[in-house]
Amino acid sequence: MKIHFNNDAFTKSLIVAGFVYFIYSMMVSNQLAMYVNPRFFPLIQASILLLCILLVVQILQIFSHHKHHAACGCSHHNHTWVFIPFLIALFLAFAFSTTSLDAKIVDNKGLNTRLNLNNIPMLSTQSKQDSSAIDSSDYIALNETNFMNVITRMNNKREDYIGKQVEITGFVYREPTMKPSQIAIVRYALVCCSADAAPFGLLCENIDMYKFKANSWLTITGTIVVENYKGAEIPVIKVTSVEPVETPPQNQYVYPQN
Repeated sequence: MKIHFNNDAFTKSLIVAGFVYFIYSMMVSNQLAMYVNPRFFPLIQASILLLCILLVVQILQIFSHHKHHAACGCSHHNHTWVFIPFLIALFLAFAFSTTSLDAKIVDNKGLNTRLNLNNIPMLSTQSKQDSSAIDSSDYIALNETNFMNVITRMNNKREDYIGKQVEITGFVYREPTMKPSQIAIVRYALVCCSADAAPFGLLCENIDMYKFKANSWLTITGTIVVENYKGAEIPVIKVTSVEPVETPPQNQYVYPQN
């Protein structure tokens, strides 16, 4: 009996270590929230623990204390190809930097004004919750935690928000059919993960809106009115002030309230 170097176990160890390092680095750099909703972070932390246990098991198997029958003809001696998908996944993960979705994707996904907001998981329940603080306030500042809830209520109860002052920060999106005086200020909302990211935003109107390029970040303040857009009554911000955002937030997504 002699010690044998187990190539399969060594390769598996490298793959598992690569995934552990990638996920951990995403958490440390606060980039993980660009992939999944933060409410799933405890599950991801648990997965790292399980991967670490698996890594230890694989390391212990690298040097096996049994005879190796090189010519036994068993199929398990020739399945290196099964590692290729995992290696490709790791290569892509490290080769490309993490970036947020931008205005180019809105055309494919459709802005919230064209969505049935009540069909979005979790959000339909939240919109029915007690939001008296939002409804009773004459000045509403949208932020990462209330963004989806406020816009949902504005679409569902448009008349209740007419005349209220609103402050919103996001990137510029412009449809080909919009007037030069119209833009939408948008943020991507993650209900579960980046695959289901949905663009949420509000149409904004001002004579100077033509000056702002798509994907540029702005903080806009204005008054809510209701107008007809593509055959639907929607809330619109009549802009009173515009402030360019020099440095967009590192995490540009918003999430449903827990």
